[in-house]
Amino acid sequence: MSITEQSNALTTEIDLATPEGAVRMLRQADAQMFSGFGGLEGLNDESVLEAMCAVARAAHKTILAPEGVIVLSGCGTSGRVAHLISRSFNAILGELGLRKVFRYFNAGGDGALFRSSEAPEDNWKAAAEQIKLLLPGDAPAVYVGITCGLSAPAVASQIEYCLARPNTTTVLLGFNPPHLARTTKIEGWDRVFADVVKDMQARQSDGSSILLLPVVGPEAITGSTRMKGGSATKLILEIIFSLATASLKTDPATTITSDAAFELLWQYESTVRQTYMQVTPIAHAANIVGQTLLSNHRLVYLSSDTFGLLALIDASECPPTFNAHREHVRTFIAGGYTTLANDEGDMSGRGALFQLSLSDFTKNILSTLNAQDLVVIVTGTSNTHADTATATAHRDELFSAVTAVSARGIPLMHVCVSGTAVTDPISPSLGIASTHFVSTVTVPLEHAALTLAGLPSNTFLSEISLKLVLNALTTIGHVIKGKVVQNRMIDLQVSNNKLFFRAIGIIALFSETSEAAARHALLQAIYGVTDVTPAHEAADVSAHVAAAVAAADGGRRVVPLAIVLARTHLPPTEGAALLAATPVVRTLLASLQQRA
Repeated sequence: MSITEQSNALTTEIDLATPEGAVRMLRQADAQMFSGFGGLEGLNDESVLEAMCAVARAAHKTILAPEGVIVLSGCGTSGRVAHLISRSFNAILGELGLRKVFRYFNAGGDGALFRSSEAPEDNWKAAAEQIKLLLPGDAPAVYVGITCGLSAPAVASQIEYCLARPNTTTVLLGFNPPHLARTTKIEGWDRVFADVVKDMQARQSDGSSILLLPVVGPEAITGSTRMKGGSATKLILEIIFSLATASLKTDPATTITSDAAFELLWQYESTVRQTYMQVTPIAHAANIVGQTLLSNHRLVYLSSDTFGLLALIDASECPPTFNAHREHVRTFIAGGYTTLANDEGDMSGRGALFQLSLSDFTKNILSTLNAQDLVVIVTGTSNTHADTATATAHRDELFSAVTAVSARGIPLMHVCVSGTAVTDPISPSLGIASTHFVSTVTVPLEHAALTLAGLPSNTFLSEISLKLVLNALTTIGHVIKGKVVQNRMIDLQVSNNKLFFRAIGIIALFSETSEAAARHALLQAIYGVTDVTPAHEAADVSAHVAAAVAAADGGRRVVPLAIVLARTHLPPTEGAALLAATPVVRTLLASLQQRA
């Protein structure tokens, strides 16, 4: 089994832990990003640091090339991080007076930047066509395909194209060793992901192919690569492109070195340690989030700049991971799509879930909130790339929204991550008494910015700290809601090929049955039938996924229902009634165990 799909022994009892204990478990799991796992090659290995430098050297040359392009590509969290990194480094290049060379691909388009859309990960044909548009002609290019589990068909097809394209450095970034690349059939293609990895290995000697595959250990919540996988992706890419941009006016042979990469890596490790010094306030805040979600009320993030984008990412990941209702965890940011800086521009006309500005919040959402909902204000060190007038306007807009929330008596929480010299920018400015906030998490960092000679000011360290805090809030919150048993997400959405097979494993584990029986129960739950027909059995996985998504949209909790069916052998209607009577799956499983 791949490392990214394994259960982490450090967190097997996270569902039984106190909020403080759960935060400590997350701290232990995240430490594996730097300490490594199982004797396998990790971030602190010289070979990995040198691979990062090789990518940085290729990026350095590409930035300076007249028509050079750097494409970051991924699906789900990986695609969202790709967008975030592209946005950040284009801003840095603009500050340096250079052409903005970064592009991004996120499977499912820009809507998937903040609204979960997992199925496009499997659409390798569409991804292959899209990369041709992003990389026309034969201008120098660096392509970074990001897939934590070495599994995404969309990334595989793009890598195949880039390997055949002239003047292209093709990079695969993931967190499994090469021999654990996925071998599951890709529908409509005669190749599997492992075949593409072998092609890359064969091209490594000429430098056109770079495998960047440090093992950072299993996720705290099994398979939830939004957490450690997303964090490691972010810091690795920021180290690489910080080295590339900081050396633009120097000799890269002397500035892009493994020693320099190690120093930057240490700054991130120190930041992670400083963040988890705040166990008690993070745990207190997570418990409040959990009680809000448990009572089926809403969590709303309000923010601005890059910090708001991290909140947007965190909220977008709750529906596929925990089958959360799309309205139950939302984010609204000052500036809306202008702040997002996405390729497709303003998409607010597509519907309510595409409206993400603070003005949308005050106009459409504020009046629907009540004293059982929770509004979390997310702030940090000011975005130094923003125009001063724009930054001031965004700050005023955020303060105005917070004032309106406070006036309605809706519970407020504040999460602030910054350098030690930066004080709380919310409550003193508004004159709101600190007692009005039900919880405050303040993470004082020794350094808010990644420090490297030649690198413009940035908020990278503040960002990784904030990501850890927000991930802790929503993860522990959903644990409290009963969405996790042991460290398995048992109420996930079956929304792509990878999650279909993950669901089978979860059903088999918690129903104590074979994978064949688990698959049968999953099909029963997806189609709502007692008798699974030969036509059901013969259908492609993509057909099952489409039916599962439709069932979930109709309110059916597919995986929990399948577990009940596998355990009880009841018809789907009776199994659904059991689940409706005891919606917390952890409690229902305990009840079924007692009956056995």
